Formats: sequence, structure tokens, C-alpha cells
Amino acid sequence: MSSQRGRVFLATELTEGQPEREHTEQDMRTAWFSRSQVVKMIENGEITDAQSIAALGLLLLREQRE
Repeated sequence: MSSQRGRVFLATELTEGQPEREHTEQDMRTAWFSRSQVVKMIENGEITDAQSIAALGLLLLREQRE
């Protein structure tokens, strides 16, 4: 169990722009993935952090209510 907390935001209609990273963030990489790719990455153990998996679960629950 973990008491770690996080916040999840649903962003829509995003476009990629130039990053404005701080010096300590220079090695960060970004990539766009489809939903099916994310699900496969979770199934294959490529995405394992609980907050990312929980965020997808929250999105799916929200969509069920709509």
C-alpha cells in the first residue's frame, strides 16, 4: 500500500510546442501514444507506475458515466 497522492487533469485539444525546460529537465523526453498503445504498454509491463495506471482507470470510469 502507498499513501502517495497525485492530481490528474484531463487536457483536450493539445498541440505540441517548443519545450521550456529548466536546466535539470534537459534530459526529459516526450512522446505521444494512442490509447491502445498505452493499454498495451501497461499489459506488457512497460508502464508500471501506479499513478499513470490509476489516471487511465479514472478516465475510463469518467467515460462510462457519460
